[in-house]
This record gives sequence, structure tokens and C-alpha cells, in this order.
Amino acid sequence: MARPRRTGGGGEVRKPIIGLVAAVLALGGYATADVYDRVPGILTLDRPTPLPAPTTPGPSPTPVPLPSPASALPLLAPMAADAPEPSQSKLKAALDAAFADPALGNSLGVSVRDVATGKALYARDGATPRVVASAQKILAAAAITSELDPHETMSTSVRLEAPGELVLVAGGDTLLAEGKGDPEAVAGHAGLADLAEQVATGLPAGTPSKVTLRLDMTYAAGPGYPDTPAYPPGWAPGDVALGFTQSVAMIGLAKDRPKPYVPSPIDPAAAVLKAFAGELTTAFGASGPAVTVTDDPATRAEPVPAEATLLGEVRSAAYQDVLALALDESDNALTENLARQAASRRAAMARSPAMLAS
Repeated sequence: MARPRRTGGGGEVRKPIIGLVAAVLALGGYATADVYDRVPGILTLDRPTPLPAPTTPGPSPTPVPLPSPASALPLLAPMAADAPEPSQSKLKAALDAAFADPALGNSLGVSVRDVATGKALYARDGATPRVVASAQKILAAAAITSELDPHETMSTSVRLEAPGELVLVAGGDTLLAEGKGDPEAVAGHAGLADLAEQVATGLPAGTPSKVTLRLDMTYAAGPGYPDTPAYPPGWAPGDVALGFTQSVAMIGLAKDRPKPYVPSPIDPAAAVLKAFAGELTTAFGASGPAVTVTDDPATRAEPVPAEATLLGEVRSAAYQDVLALALDESDNALTENLARQAASRRAAMARSPAMLAS
């Protein structure tokens, strides 16, 4: 069977192809018109359906008034002058019911007194001595805040008492950072590296090539210092050895704080002196003076002269923040440190001429 003869470069083949393309385009155009609902068909374009208009109005929102700021109440409000005398019978009934809870154990001592008259209102085995444990920190905190300004800070400074003779003066801060301080932290707020840099900057010209460094531990040192016991006589030695507390010192490193079963150094002040000597050496640099530490009970008990030149000072976080840390972590040593400072402040006030004259 003879094939069709091609003429004119394949005109017979192009005609069917052109017709097919025209049909496809026409079909595509119709489908597009169908999608947009311009011609009849099953195709359509998804469009949001408008919500019908409400036939009745909806409920109106009810405004809620915001509470107005209230003034802070004192921790213990003063007793009213016309306050009635407490009822012993009602107090006994209420407390007996509360203390009957077996969760309180079988060794409970309670004593309640009228704050106005001192009269005993309720007692439950109150004459038996007991270890008050960490509840005593609440009483200690009340005593501490009654003597120390909550916003005050503790000073750690260096003074030059003679050419080449540096004195590190303790001021109660046992949360010193070994390096630079962190102004946002409580433990490690003040840093020995910062103090050393101040000293290196403030050291006068003509300083000898060798300087000595000693401690002044006379701040809140306690009666009879340096013979004051490092630990209160009532403490169990095992509590110190196991890290539940440490010696009562007025200077210390935050990293050396005692933790249960991780005791602090026997002499926290000596650890500070050693660390600070190292920071001084770094701050002085290779061309600066060499540092020699002099440390013994006699030099610690020698107060720096008032006229000694202040070379540098760093300050702790506020007392209120340090006390909050002590209570939050139930830190025995830190609470003892603050209580010693409060007692020392009270004793100093009692000896002042103004107090003696009053």
C-alpha cells in the first residue's frame, strides 16, 4: 500500500497537530471559565462563605475594674490600744486541736504569752529544753534586721599602712568571688580580682620591689579577740567537720561556703589571703612588686591605723539580700556571721557616748 506523498514540507502532518492544539486551548479556556463560575460546569474555586448578618445583637462585654495598688502592710502590725485580752479557753481549744495532728510527732513544746502583759496564756511541755534547729533562723533574722540596715553593704578594702605594707581589711563579707565580682549575684557580688586591680592602680610611685600583705580581722571579732573561740562552745565538732557550718569569720570566699558533707576550709580567712595574694601578683604584672604574705594571730588582731591610705574597696550585696540567701538555703554559717555583726553593732551602739548619755 503506497504511503501518502509529502508535498510542500509536510503540510498534511501539520494540519492535524494544529487542530489538536486548538482543541486543547479551547478546552483549557473553558475549564478556566468553569473554575470562576463563568460557564456551566463542575469545577469551582474555594471562596470564603460570608457569615449571615446577626438577627439579634450579641451580649455587650462587661468591664472588669482592675484592683488599685494597696500599700504594703508591716510584717507585724502594732497592737491596737483597745485590743481585747485573749481568751485562754478559746486559745487552748484551738491549739489543742491543731497540735493533736500526728504529723507533729510526740515531742512538741509550745509557749504562748500575751505580748502586752507577758502573761502565760498557753503552755504545752514548754519547760523541756529542745534543739530549735533552723526555726531559730527566723528569730535570728528578726534580731539581725533590727540592728543592721537592710540596704547597707559590707566592705572589703586594702589600705597602705606604711610604704610596701598592705593590709587586707575584713568587713564581714564571706561571699567574695575569687576572681571578678558579679554585680547581679549575691554570692560572688564583690571580687578579689577587682580589688587587686584597684590596688595596682592606686599603688604610689616609689613602692618597694617587695610588698607585704596581712589581714586585719578586728571587725566584729568578738570579745577577747584573738583568743575568741573560732567555734561557739555549744556547737558539735562533728557538725563543722561534716560541712553543716564553719568557723565564725568576717571574711571568706563564696566557693568555700560549707555544704552538707562538703566542709569549708578550717581557716576561711587564710584561704582569702592566699587567693588575694595571687590576684595581686597577677594585677601587678611581671614588672610589679613581689607579694609576701604575713599571717599570724597577732597581725590579724592589729587594727589598721585610721590614717592609712585607702587603695581599693569592694562591697557586698545588701544585707537584705545576703540574709535572704541565708534563709533560703538555711545556711548556718552565713546566719551566724550576720548575727555576729548585729551583736557587734548593738554593742558598739551601747558603748557610744550618745547611748551612754541617754
